[in-house]
Order: sequence, then C-alpha cells, then structure tokens
Amino acid sequence: MLARGLAGLVSLRMNNLFGAARSAGVRWQRPGDDWQSLELNYREPWLAGLPLALSLEFTQQVRDSLFSQTGAEVRLESVHSDGFSAGLGAAYTNASPGSETWSEAESSRLLALTGRVAWSSLLRPVNPFSGMLAVVTGSVGQRRVDGDIRREIRTTVRGEAYLPLGSPVHVAALRGGASVVGRGESTPGEIPWHARIPVGGTLAGGASVRGHPEETTRASRA
Repeated sequence: MLARGLAGLVSLRMNNLFGAARSAGVRWQRPGDDWQSLELNYREPWLAGLPLALSLEFTQQVRDSLFSQTGAEVRLESVHSDGFSAGLGAAYTNASPGSETWSEAESSRLLALTGRVAWSSLLRPVNPFSGMLAVVTGSVGQRRVDGDIRREIRTTVRGEAYLPLGSPVHVAALRGGASVVGRGESTPGEIPWHARIPVGGTLAGGASVRGHPEETTRASRA
C-alpha cells in the first residue's frame, strides 16, 4: 500500500468467451505512486460468419512526472490455418507531457492507419514450450502538435523462440525486437518526446531497455 493510493497488478484474460473462441483481457498495474497503466482488449474471431477477426484495444498510461498517454485501435484481421495472419486497422493516440518533461514539449494527437503481419508455430501459445513467433507492425499517420500537422511513421519488429530442454517443464526462451520512428523529414535531428513513448511503456520485445531511465530512448529521427 502506498501513501497516496494502492499499488498492485491485476491481469485477467478469457480465451473462449461463450464457447465461441472470443477473447477478452484486462490488465491494470500500478507499481508506484506516479505510474499506472490500463489495457483492455476484445477479439471477435468470426465477423458475420466470415474468417475475419475484429480486434478492439484501449490503452492508458500515466507517468505523473513524464507523460500521460491514451490510445485506442480497431483492427480487422485475416487468420490462416498455417499460423499466418495479416490485418489493417486505425489507431488514435493522445499524449501529454508531465511536470519533469522539458518546457518545449507539447501535447499531441495522432491518427494513423495501422498494419500487422504475424507468423506463429508456437505449441501451447498461452504458455509456449516450443516454436517461434514473428510479428511486424507498422503505422502511417498524422500527428497534430499545437496546431501543426506532421507525418509520423512507425515500424516495430519482434520475435520469440522457445526450445524445450528435455521436457515441456524446462524451456529455453529468447525474445527481442526493434522499433523505428520516422517523421518523413530528411533533416537529421532528435525525435520529439512523444515519439519516444513505446507502446505499452516498453520497447518492441516487451521488456524495458536497460540503461535508459523510465523505459524511454534517445535517438535521431529517421
């Protein structure tokens, strides 16, 4: 228990709602009094009886001293029996600087077209013990900053590999990834603060980047 509230983690996922392969999840965490995040998602696997999946996602992060960010995405996805899937969607993000962000930082809003391609050979995907996963996501959109509209391009690649060590109980796991943010400009320079906020508060592979405070990175824009 913190002096200014509750700290903890709540994670709930249902993978077969109503016996129809629908899935939904809720994840809330508050490890400190200045940081909390919320993730909500729902997936309809057979839209109107067609082999198309509809996914809805909502995310919110609050870092009192650095930033706050709220986002939502709607995605339509085609899933194939060989483990391959591809989809297109639309996303909205609203980011605001915190008290410790430099004074030049401004609030921004991003509206983007998104895409996702994935391939998986994972056995027991909820708790995998063998196989591989590769995911490429990207977005192209316009970010409005203090009345100025700028183009923004993002690409993220991540992968996972699992190898059983004699039995499903002992598994060697490897995961990693990379992200690129571009603003459609040819002049090199430091990317704006809001473009450094990784989705979910982590970079690509789902783990914090060691050596960089508050899971942010400093880089030059592409």
